[in-house]
Amino acid sequence: MNQTIFTTRQRAEELIKEAISIWQYNGGGELLEGIEQDPVFSLFMTALAYQANEIDNEIEQLRVEVLDEFARMLVPYDKTHALPATVVVEVQLHEGVSEWNLDHHTSFSLGKFTFLPLLRTRVLNGSVTSVVRLDNRRWKVGLRFREPVRNLSGMTFMVDSDQFQDLKLFANGRALPLVKPWDYADLPLDDYFSIEHMVYNQSFIYSATNTWFDLFAKQNVRLFYIDTYETSSAQQMPTETLDLIFEFTGISDAFHFDKECLSLNATILANVEERVATLSSSSPIVRLSGGDDGPDQSRFLHLIAPPDIQLFHEESLELRKVGADRFSTDRLMKLAGTLVSRFTSDYYAFQTVAPFNEGAFMEQFYASLKRISEGIAQASQTTSPGLYLMLRKKRRSQEANFSLDIHYLMTNGDAVNSVLDAKSQLSASVASYIREVRIKADPMPGHGEIQGADAEEVLARYYMVTNDRIVTPMDIKVFCYKELVTRFGITPDMISSVKVKNVRYTDSVRPAFETRVYIILKDSPYVKRGFEERIPMVEWVFQKMIEVRSTNVFPVHVNIEIV
Repeated sequence: MNQTIFTTRQRAEELIKEAISIWQYNGGGELLEGIEQDPVFSLFMTALAYQANEIDNEIEQLRVEVLDEFARMLVPYDKTHALPATVVVEVQLHEGVSEWNLDHHTSFSLGKFTFLPLLRTRVLNGSVTSVVRLDNRRWKVGLRFREPVRNLSGMTFMVDSDQFQDLKLFANGRALPLVKPWDYADLPLDDYFSIEHMVYNQSFIYSATNTWFDLFAKQNVRLFYIDTYETSSAQQMPTETLDLIFEFTGISDAFHFDKECLSLNATILANVEERVATLSSSSPIVRLSGGDDGPDQSRFLHLIAPPDIQLFHEESLELRKVGADRFSTDRLMKLAGTLVSRFTSDYYAFQTVAPFNEGAFMEQFYASLKRISEGIAQASQTTSPGLYLMLRKKRRSQEANFSLDIHYLMTNGDAVNSVLDAKSQLSASVASYIREVRIKADPMPGHGEIQGADAEEVLARYYMVTNDRIVTPMDIKVFCYKELVTRFGITPDMISSVKVKNVRYTDSVRPAFETRVYIILKDSPYVKRGFEERIPMVEWVFQKMIEVRSTNVFPVHVNIEIV
C-alpha cells in the first residue's frame, strides 16, 4: 500500500509539472506563479493520478485474467491428471503351470487398490540353477524350466545392478534380440497402454501422450525384454534346460553378478483399474470422476478404444470438465485480492464515508482484508470439478436402441502411497496360476491431480512453450502415429511398426550419428491406392517437421515401407 501511495504521489507531481508547462506555453504564465503550492490544485491532480492509476490497474488485471484463462484452456487434461504409482515385481507360477501370458486380464490387488501390468509379457515357470563367470565380461547362466520350451520370446528379466553400460545375451551361440531399458520406445506395452489408445485419446482428450513410457523410465530399473525371434530348424526341439551367455560391457570394479542379482519374469505394475460406462440415447452423459467422494477417490486417466465389432464404435464422444460450484476458493481469493487493491488505489474515496474518516479504523479495515486474503490462500480445495463423458449430438445417437459401452482407466493417485512400500504383499486375481509376487525395487509413488491455481499457471506456461517439442525416441514415435492419422487417415491398425534408432554412420568428413525412423505400413488397399505414391513427399515432410521440433543435434532420416 505504501509503495502504491508513493507511486501515485510521484505521478501527481509529474502531472502538476506537465499541466504548468502546458499553461505557460499557451501564455499567461505570470498568473500561475506558486500554483504548485496551491492545496486545491494539488488535491485535484492527486485525485486525477489515483484515477489514472486505477484505470491502469484494471487494464492490467483484465489482461492477466484473460491470459490466465486462455492458458488454462490450452492445457490438456493429461498434463494435470493424477499419475499412478508403479512397482517392479517378480512373478512366480505354481508348479503345475508351465507358462502364463501376463496382460491386463490379470490384475493384482493391494487391499482395496488395483494394479495392472504395464507390459505384455510371457511368464515361464523356470529358475536360475547356476551362474558361472567365464572371463572378464561373460557369465554363463543355467536355466531350468518346469516344461520344455522352444524359445524365450516374450520373457523378461531384471539385473539388479547399474554398474554396467550394456548387455548382450546369447543362447546356443546366437544373439537374442533384447529390448533394453534405454530403448523403452520399443517396449511391448499392454494393449490398454498402447499407441492405439493414445491416438484414440488424441481425438477426445485434447492430446496424446507417452505417459506410460515416462513411468517406465521413471522407475529406473535394468529390466530387459527378449523380443520375438525364430528358432532354427536344428533347435526346434523343446528343452527343459538352457544355458545363456550374459556379456556385459562397460562394467565397473564394483560390478557383481550372481543368482541373487538376476530376477526372471520381472515386470512393472501400475496402480490402474478398468471401469466401464454405458452411453445411450436416454443417458447421454456419464460422470467419470470428480467431486467429494473421499480421499481414496479414483481419478480418470484415459479412454480405451472400443473394438471394431462393437456397435456404434465410431460414435463421436466428448470429455468435459464441469465446475463443482459457482465460486471456487481460487475465485474467492481473486475477489478478495481485487477488493484489497481497490481499497488501496481508491484510499481517499473512502474518506467520504463517515465511519472511515478516522485513520485507525481504516488501518483495521485494511488489515482485515489482508487476513481474509491470506486465509483464503491457505485454505484447501474443498470441492473439485467433475469430468463427464458425453455423446455429441448426432442422428444415430438419438435412436431408441442406441447403446455404447466405453471402457476407461482410473487410478488412485497419491492415495495408495500410504500402503505401498518395498515390503507390501500383492496378490494376483488368478491365484490358482500365480503363486507369488515379489517386489524387487522401491515403488515409485503416485501423484494426485493438479488443482492449485499457481501449479496450473506454471504448467500452462510450460506447456505453451514445450507442447510441440520432440526430445526422446518415444516423442518421435507418438508424433509419427498422430501425424499419419490426422494428415493422411492412416490408422494404427494399418501400421505394423514405428522404430526409432540412433545409428552411427561415416561420411566423407568424420564419423557421426543420425536419427533414423523406420515406418512399416501394412499392405492394405487404402494404403496402396491413396498413400503409396505420396511416400517420398511424406518422408521429406516428416523429416523436416521432426528436425524443427527437436534439438537438431542429429540429422533425421525417415524411411516408409509397405510390406
